[in-house]
Amino acid sequence: MIYLSSPYTHSDPWEVQRRVLATKQALAHLLEKGEFVYSPIVMCHAVANIHSLPTDHTFWLRFDFHMIEKCDEFAILRIDGWEKSRGMQAEYHHAVRLGKKITYI
Repeated sequence: MIYLSSPYTHSDPWEVQRRVLATKQALAHLLEKGEFVYSPIVMCHAVANIHSLPTDHTFWLRFDFHMIEKCDEFAILRIDGWEKSRGMQAEYHHAVRLGKKITYI
């Protein structure tokens, strides 16, 4: 199972939507290749918006860390903002602490 990490939070709502779309495209590509993938952005973005849940990384990190623990591989989606994303950095360091295989997309 691959955990697909991607940037999300941004002050511009259009940039958030662009990031969600890019993540969906990457997820679809991996699924087409036969990979088993979990993406917190694809799974949780709509739920957060529909049910007025927080969208910041501090709310989601406990959940994300648990999912990283269940996955075998941690994949980083290198789209604009990936190097600056505090949420992705926290996820990455958690994956490294756990000894997960790290890949880049």
